[in-house]
Amino acid sequence: MPERLEYVLKQSGWSQSELARRTGVKQQTISRMCTGQTQNSRCLVTVCQELGVNPEWLSSGVGEIYQGEVKGVSQMTKVPLINWHQAKEWNQIKDNLKQSGVEEWRLIPTNTLREGFALRVKGDSMEGTGSKTVPDGSIIFVDTTTEWQSEDLVVACLPKSSEATFKQYVIDGNKAFLRSYNLLYPLIPLDGDCEIIGKVKLALVEFG
Repeated sequence: MPERLEYVLKQSGWSQSELARRTGVKQQTISRMCTGQTQNSRCLVTVCQELGVNPEWLSSGVGEIYQGEVKGVSQMTKVPLINWHQAKEWNQIKDNLKQSGVEEWRLIPTNTLREGFALRVKGDSMEGTGSKTVPDGSIIFVDTTTEWQSEDLVVACLPKSSEATFKQYVIDGNKAFLRSYNLLYPLIPLDGDCEIIGKVKLALVEFG
């Protein structure tokens, strides 16, 4: 079971602490489930309901991974992990995106992201201090249907660039900028030639 639970957590983009928050199950219990130290049946059902996972599959590996439409069960959205050039061209390619043009597909709860894509972060421009850091190699999930506001993280398309960029959208007075968490990078003033492609709803740091 531990391997299967870790798999669906990775696919959902949730950490153990996020799953604990959503289910009301103690994080220590979630941790013990992920390491195989406990198979508490009451908690197992709760976890499966939140993840939209078939309890029989999670406990024994038998049957389909994800449940159908059941009240209280999270529905999943299949999201393409694309490259930064594809992200810039998203509005042009999204309807004709083929399997061969996608690095991989990720599953994420529909209540987190309804439509969009995932990107693998490149570089250290969003590595800040404390909780404000999205390190190189992280996976970000971008919702292209959600409105953004000042302080939100966004993926944007800048003129004369062949790739999209990942920054924090900020408004100062009557001016808008793109800001990096890493203060070594300058503010980027926004003008009419810049397009916000989508809002980053989730960042997943993967180890190993």
